[in-house]
Amino acid sequence: MKDPQVTIVVVPRERFGLAARSLRSIYEQSDIPFRLVYVDGGSPSGVRRYLERQAEERGFELIRTDHYLSPNQARNLGLRRVNSKYVVFIDNDVVVAPGWLAPLVQISVSRSWADRGKSAALPPSRTPPSPPSKRWHPTTRRCETRHPFHQREDCDRAIPGTLRSTNTDSPADIPAPI
Repeated sequence: MKDPQVTIVVVPRERFGLAARSLRSIYEQSDIPFRLVYVDGGSPSGVRRYLERQAEERGFELIRTDHYLSPNQARNLGLRRVNSKYVVFIDNDVVVAPGWLAPLVQISVSRSWADRGKSAALPPSRTPPSPPSKRWHPTTRRCETRHPFHQREDCDRAIPGTLRSTNTDSPADIPAPI
């Protein structure tokens, strides 16, 4: 059998409660063959035992440390084990949707969206997310670009002491001198 062209590297976040559900979803919802590298940094004993059993049953590579790893440390450990053309990093508390993996590979295979001047050809249900929006951050008193999943308030409203840029490619608003 040909080696999969995708390796999924699962890395720890601050919580481990969804690790089992996340792992199940990866195996149940992935629609193309993949290799899995699971980096387990300091998980509780129950999660550790579950991952050890699953690694043995499913045949994925489990990298274990007794101390907590930051996501970037874990990604670097996992990346050393990747020998496929593509790699997908995913946190251990993410539950994936059906058919999530093939569109990522399809987009990667095609040239970048910017080079083509349009989005990659995806089925209608797999269209890329909308562009980031701006929101007013009350602590920093600045308008910040936010991903659609994290929208709070829209910064298109008038904000005292702030100038608006008409260039949509520019970063957040420019504070006006007082």
